[in-house]
Amino acid sequence: GQHVGGDPFDWSGYRGHVVLVTFWATWSGPSLDELEMIKRVYYENRDRGFRVVTINLDEDPAPRDQFLARQRLPWAVVVSEQPSATGFRDPNAVRYGVDALPFSFLVDRQGVIRRIHVQGSGLPQHVAPLVALPSGPPTTGS
Repeated sequence: GQHVGGDPFDWSGYRGHVVLVTFWATWSGPSLDELEMIKRVYYENRDRGFRVVTINLDEDPAPRDQFLARQRLPWAVVVSEQPSATGFRDPNAVRYGVDALPFSFLVDRQGVIRRIHVQGSGLPQHVAPLVALPSGPPTTGS
């Protein structure tokens, strides 16, 4: 995928972080509501290594661009690089079997998917224990 602006998206910058990956579209009211909950959890936990990647599945970029102009999202918004592979044909949507929105999964610091369909009021309780764990092996004092 690529960022909305067209730059390639690089997953490597997320290693060692707890990452919520969420699929959304402007035509899905529930996924727009979910973005508000995610924002709260993001601001509460970003200093503890919590990151968010949202993958937009709008087929027409105009409503997405209008939405993003009004609602500045503080995280990466990824879209398909292929104009013919948007919506549920987006390669990321196909890869993860996304067929309804919102769809999200939570990845721990080791890159393991820990929970699928984590959303709504349950999001904070699933993020908290993962961000509490340190990243990588413990350091030894000298």
